[in-house]
Amino acid sequence: MNRFCRSFSILVSLLALLPPLRAAELSNLERTIVKQPAYRSSPKYCLLLFGLGTERRVWLVHDGDELYIDRNGNGDLTEDGERMRATPAGNSTLRFELGDIPDGDCVHKQLRLLVDDAALLSEGYDEVKALCARQPEARVYQLWLDTEMRGFRGTAVGGRVKQRVNPVDRSGVLQFSSDPAKAPVINFAGVWQILLEERPQLVVGRRAELFLAIGTPGVGPGSTAYIAHEGLAPESTRASVQVAFPPAQPDHRPIEARYATAHRCCIYNFFAPIEVPASATAGLSAVTLSLDGWNEAAILASEWEVEVALPRPGPPPVPLSTRLVRSLIHPRQHCGVGKLHFSPDGRRIMGCDFPGAVLQVWDVETGKELTTIDFGSGLVNRWQRVVITPNSRTAFVSRSVRDMTSVERGGRQFNYWQVDGELRAWDVATGQLLRTYAHDPPRGIDWMLMAPDGSSFVTEEVLSGESESGKMAYSLWEAKSGKPRPLPVRDATPCVYTADGKALVAFDGKAAGESARVDFIDVQTATVSRSLYVGKQANQQLESLQFVPNSNSLLGGLGLPGRIDKNHLMFCDLATGRRLAKFDQDSFLFTVFSPNGEILAVTNYRRAGPAKLYLFDSHELSLKCIIPLGEHSFAFQPAFSPDGKWIAVGTQQYLDGVNVTDPDCPQPRIHLIDVATAKVCETLIAPPGVPSDVIFSPSGRQLASSGNRCVHLWNLADPPIGGGGH
Repeated sequence: MNRFCRSFSILVSLLALLPPLRAAELSNLERTIVKQPAYRSSPKYCLLLFGLGTERRVWLVHDGDELYIDRNGNGDLTEDGERMRATPAGNSTLRFELGDIPDGDCVHKQLRLLVDDAALLSEGYDEVKALCARQPEARVYQLWLDTEMRGFRGTAVGGRVKQRVNPVDRSGVLQFSSDPAKAPVINFAGVWQILLEERPQLVVGRRAELFLAIGTPGVGPGSTAYIAHEGLAPESTRASVQVAFPPAQPDHRPIEARYATAHRCCIYNFFAPIEVPASATAGLSAVTLSLDGWNEAAILASEWEVEVALPRPGPPPVPLSTRLVRSLIHPRQHCGVGKLHFSPDGRRIMGCDFPGAVLQVWDVETGKELTTIDFGSGLVNRWQRVVITPNSRTAFVSRSVRDMTSVERGGRQFNYWQVDGELRAWDVATGQLLRTYAHDPPRGIDWMLMAPDGSSFVTEEVLSGESESGKMAYSLWEAKSGKPRPLPVRDATPCVYTADGKALVAFDGKAAGESARVDFIDVQTATVSRSLYVGKQANQQLESLQFVPNSNSLLGGLGLPGRIDKNHLMFCDLATGRRLAKFDQDSFLFTVFSPNGEILAVTNYRRAGPAKLYLFDSHELSLKCIIPLGEHSFAFQPAFSPDGKWIAVGTQQYLDGVNVTDPDCPQPRIHLIDVATAKVCETLIAPPGVPSDVIFSPSGRQLASSGNRCVHLWNLADPPIGGGGH
């Protein structure tokens, strides 16, 4: 072994001792402040450390809409320039732009703090929901900092490394403390480890996905400082997961298994799918994480104890409805299937896997696989980016790739984006690539909207250049010529075509104040023909817009930023924008009009029920009835039969600790509702799998629903029989 190898080996061995020593050092750290101001409210404290020592420390004290920062680290918070006021960021959210932090010869830049109501995150994190139950007025915190670290070059200004502190990590929710001695300690520019970012749920015989990230643990729940690996770690960097599962037989050795990360995502994360052996049992598993392919960074391994549970005794299997004709299996394993689409003659059905990029076409009568189109690995990350033309002949897929670096000029920081992307059109019958629509210079294509007749489409695009999060633009394309024209709008997210495809309506959904502008655009000339202003509340966003068929009104969806549980409905006059009616008795999610436009069917949003279907008279602008669809359930997009006599809607019951893809999860239901009587006439019992898509065939004699790696076909040649399962 040469001298360098011996030295490197010794260095790695010494670094391996740092995490436990550092944890003990930080836990015993004396947390005192020399001098404090007179606060206006109850102050909340957090301590920041930089590097491997404890000398460079910066106190943050949150005091209502103000924050004190001990930038020079002398412990005196009464000095000039250390009190900062928040920048309002919508609702009760506070954003503090705290600037640069000097650290010896280094300067860390753009320290930012976001303070939110905990209730905003309660639907996504069980830990936050428990916190809200104890403290309804609780706040959660997030921090960002671009750290200068010698020997590493990231994508932030001057090659700095982007770091982030999430509101929740594996140890809990980040909470600033009312006692400085118990304040959380966050260590930026510290020793890096590969860590579990979230607490996984491991169940015997089940698959799970571990969320990993590189970071530095601190002291207290939520105090981990993660690094952005994108543009910093080599593309070859992969995380390895070694697990010793508790054996079912007491005299047997632990069951050892090794896994590798399947992909990287979202700037910070590595994802590792694992499968708990059926021969394991409940108990603690020993999980060891390591990182390969980035030797120069000397990322430390980490060890964890993760609980393994036995499968819960779920409800006994219920016999499948006899209307089930067959299940069509998608070629991609371990996926959901969405974007279900019947051909106009009803002879073919197609669906795209999620997450992934494979469209499968089947023959409805025989179940035979007709065409498999692989759009390309990494080309699509959501099946929402796949659009099928009304005639079912062409599939469009959008692509958007972004690389960002930060530059500093005149004391200000700018993000420079380099983007690439295009829109590809594929022949559904042959699976061949027909053509590519692209700008010169390239733009990233985030989404597209097709005209009802397929003659034109709209795209949302990201441009290269300097901006905070990527400068957006919108284009109107002629499908035949491939010629794009700029749309004269600031924001077209989303927009909607008129039924004849001759006009396009775009609106500024994020407009502040009590109105949002709606522009009517002539498709032939790509110019605004007229505008109107739609009334709303100042703190709301206009999030969707639909024409009410055969009416002179528009349906708008109103919501609060970041609050999917606060979506309301509003009807307004098509000529003046005047509000005609508003419905806010529930949070509404999925909407669909009957073929004749007289009935609006809407499902509510409740993470764990009760699920409901609301029926509105869209011409009288009144609520007709509310149809209950099950307790502790989630209702998906409803669908009308072609004759408008029936509604089909899928629901999934949720149980705590049970994944919807687990075999012991309750089987989903598909409710068939008689529109005339507003009664559930029949409930189909489906195989396990989320019924996110339910569609009728053009004849109305068949129904298709999505499932785990499959599409289910149901026979509706005989009308629903009324009551119970069938």
